[in-house]
Amino acid sequence: DLLTKIIQKRNNKSDLNLYTSSSATNINDSMSYNNLINNKRIDISKEITPKLLKEINRGKWIEKKEGIEYINSVIDKANNKISKNGLLELFDLIKDKLNDGNINLVKITLQLLNHLIVALDNQIKAFYKIMVYPLLLKLSDKSKQIRDECHSCVENWIKLQNFEIFAVYLPQLLISTPSASIPYLSL
Repeated sequence: DLLTKIIQKRNNKSDLNLYTSSSATNINDSMSYNNLINNKRIDISKEITPKLLKEINRGKWIEKKEGIEYINSVIDKANNKISKNGLLELFDLIKDKLNDGNINLVKITLQLLNHLIVALDNQIKAFYKIMVYPLLLKLSDKSKQIRDECHSCVENWIKLQNFEIFAVYLPQLLISTPSASIPYLSL
């Protein structure tokens, strides 16, 4: 039954492959029955092409949205078990997009970050220096949707690691942002 599902997934080629480079192998091809059985992490770095990152960074709203949706689909195809290899540029881009003026883009960026946190599992610790402080700053966003998405990211990250990685940034956060504007830190 599992083998049948894998074969069906391989046969269902996605239209989202327009972002992959010609040298990149399709994520479906890199997934094998043994990888799924052994729960090995899939390297998706070949799917995250410079063209894709450029579209998310500078493209129109719909191109940015499609790019983020594509990354989410790549993570899904890897059964939410991905490797941290080659994702530094993606995390830098996510950090930049958290400050975008388009609230919808910030929301789907936080959803992507949450997806990455879950998919990377304990390997997410490699990116805490890039993401934790900007993520904590978003807890004071004026939009409840953004605060809720951010809270979900923080919650999932704490489940995988300890609160200590966040505690290091709290003094700096409290100095730069009045605690009254951070609902999750206010009493």
